[in-house]
Amino acid sequence: MQETADVEQVAQSVGLQDGEVQLQPTTGQVTMKRPKGIVVLGPAWIACGSYEVFRRQMQCCRELGLRTFFLSVGPTLGITESSNYWDYYYRHTENLGADERGHSARSANIFKHPELLTQVVPGAFRSVAFWKSVHTRLMTIPDNLRQFINEHDVETIICHHFFDMPLAKKIRRLLPHAQIILETQDVQTNHYLSQQAKHPLTRRVSSEKAMLRDEMRISGDADVLIHYNDRETKIFKSHLPHSRHVTIYPALARNYQSPPVENAGEPFDFLIVASANDPNYHSVSCFLREVWAPKLAGKRSLKIVGNIDALFAMYNDQLHEPFRDCFVGLVPELHSWLQYTILRPPMVYGPAAKGNFARLAKLARSGLPLPLGGAIAAKSFIFVDNLASAITAAVARTPPRTNSTFLVSDGDDTSTADLLREIAMQANGTAPLFRLPHATLKWVFISFGLREEWEKLFAPFVIDSKPFSEWANWTAPVAFREAIRLSVAPATPRGP
Repeated sequence: MQETADVEQVAQSVGLQDGEVQLQPTTGQVTMKRPKGIVVLGPAWIACGSYEVFRRQMQCCRELGLRTFFLSVGPTLGITESSNYWDYYYRHTENLGADERGHSARSANIFKHPELLTQVVPGAFRSVAFWKSVHTRLMTIPDNLRQFINEHDVETIICHHFFDMPLAKKIRRLLPHAQIILETQDVQTNHYLSQQAKHPLTRRVSSEKAMLRDEMRISGDADVLIHYNDRETKIFKSHLPHSRHVTIYPALARNYQSPPVENAGEPFDFLIVASANDPNYHSVSCFLREVWAPKLAGKRSLKIVGNIDALFAMYNDQLHEPFRDCFVGLVPELHSWLQYTILRPPMVYGPAAKGNFARLAKLARSGLPLPLGGAIAAKSFIFVDNLASAITAAVARTPPRTNSTFLVSDGDDTSTADLLREIAMQANGTAPLFRLPHATLKWVFISFGLREEWEKLFAPFVIDSKPFSEWANWTAPVAFREAIRLSVAPATPRGP
């Protein structure tokens, strides 16, 4: 009783409540209690299902009285700690709801990661699943997270996805009494198989057995594994029978209600199916802006199925209101809608194009010497107006050919080197390209985690659009040189 009275007296003397101080049993000193905190880490993804889970988790933790720190993990080896990606990421995730935030990625200086060399040789004999975790093995703990740990009583680290576990284990070294809870979010091996993901060193597709083995080895370091459905739980339990497994069903509230589905049985010309993630949003927005609004609106009918409508509403996209009737939202049965003709284009370019074409155009305009003279492998592209023309031709085809997929391109294949030269010439400049030994340049790209960029620049990618041209009696109306001129010319209002 005397100890309790002393604690209450000290608390009152400094204007604190009794619950905010504590008595140290070994020293007899009265000290401030540190607030309860929790550390959550997950991939730095935007507007996807995982991101919605992160948001709800932050909300739940706050309602439980916990201070939250969310550590965003660079999703690929190509993203560094100083990458421009982080400005974009934070700008689009302001509603995450964490009390404090930070991010971790590899250093831009590859020589700061001598441990990478220790991963290369053994990693050559491991699967794609192992390599998905390599970049988190190179990451360091940001200073603001270290400060958060010093100022809070943290008993739990929540890790999303197995490939972030190496970083979660580094954090636990600062919190030896904390437990790691791994939210597996499906068996990732299944995704790698469906994507035919290739090993970055051998360029082979790993076997399901090898990938499952590596995924389970890494996942087994968690104290508790949380799964989102019975099938997922069954698979993890069969491989990790001695681990603790919990099955939960996360509920994701929708703050936006789709318009009611009316006259769903009526025929229509176009169907887009898209879930609410950022790449889908930008793709659908581009289609509405560049193809639908200037070319087809009022002439053809369009249905956009899926919860992509929520992002258009959340981002206050100006295209949402005029085309609101096109957004169907979630539907219980999709198969009754599926009478389709699919056009699959390569890289689409045009005025104000973003992504790979914008980066190439910037390089070409820079006037800097570029070691891309050897990028002569043939590649297919398509100008945005040619794509719009192809879509119009497909719709106009009578009778329509349903449930078929066609490849469509400009039909005038070129190479990365020739594309750079043409962009520079149309911009009244030059692109001084020179060659380096192929093997040397490839080694440099791979050493900096830029394997995919190497493939995009140097690997051939040619598609055959003749079947579509013959079926639709279609030829690209804009020639390659004119298309490049229109793409790099100063922006002007585009007519209907």
